[in-house]
Amino acid sequence: MVGEYALNLNINDFTISAWVKNASVSANPRTIMSKGSKLQLRLNTSNQIEVMVDDDVNPRFTSSMQINDGKWHQISFVYNSGTIFLYVDGVLDKSEQNVVAPSPNFNRFSVGALYIDKNNIINPFLGDIDEVYVWDKGLTEHQVRYLMNQEVERGIGDFATGKELPQAADNNEVSTISWSKLKAYYDFNAFYGSTIEGLTDARNFLRINYLNKSKSIVTSQTIPAPYITISDGDWDSPGTWLNGTDIVLPNSTGLDGSVVDWNIVEIGHDVSSGDRDIELLGLIQTSGTLTIADPTNTFPVENNAGQSLTITNYLELDGVID
Repeated sequence: MVGEYALNLNINDFTISAWVKNASVSANPRTIMSKGSKLQLRLNTSNQIEVMVDDDVNPRFTSSMQINDGKWHQISFVYNSGTIFLYVDGVLDKSEQNVVAPSPNFNRFSVGALYIDKNNIINPFLGDIDEVYVWDKGLTEHQVRYLMNQEVERGIGDFATGKELPQAADNNEVSTISWSKLKAYYDFNAFYGSTIEGLTDARNFLRINYLNKSKSIVTSQTIPAPYITISDGDWDSPGTWLNGTDIVLPNSTGLDGSVVDWNIVEIGHDVSSGDRDIELLGLIQTSGTLTIADPTNTFPVENNAGQSLTITNYLELDGVID
């Protein structure tokens, strides 16, 4: 998908982010986003994330984590006054200081491949990409996590806000970010023929360029934005969750083994925690019962060791927590 020449990164601070799903093995790098060969976010042949900055040979930054499990993961690359941060599913992979900002260039912005010119489009991603945005702001770790499981929209007062959690919520981590700071945003929910709508003031449309005409370009959204239940069941069962086999389940371990406890979840069924505690950033319960208890039967029930439920930012309850 090919975009505009004029989209350049802020020289002081910026954030670029995308959800990606990779299940392929390739002998070549696979580009997620680029603006010419010297500014790329891509996967290398070992499925690590590489950031190319003013160099098309040597990566400026290579992740420790590998994206190779065939499930959706959110990648966020943040530049803030000379320091870069790389997050995978909100987990900090690594950071580096004293980094010079990328030089502005007049190459076309592209998603899913490296666009050199109309006759030279290389390094296709060979996977799925969704929810792409570019901010003229270096998001904090809390802000990266707050936006991870929700789409973005313009809120009251021309501020950016998430679609799932109310703008007026007390713990809204992005409440002070102006909508104008969002330079490019694609949720891939709206198209005009072969053109993808850019949702920011600058628009910055993308146009589909078919690398393989037998390949499906667009499919149904399967990222967890947010996590949604589809049936009664255990918390850790993929069958409980919408697109459960395509996603890392909520409040489970990240690619580095650390626990991800900042997911946003919508529950409309009877769900049991099982023998585990649950910690979330947001919980919206529309119906059903969320049972938080050690499954070991005890008598009397007061002797059950129990489990804990922790919600750090937002709770909306129209059901039962037991």
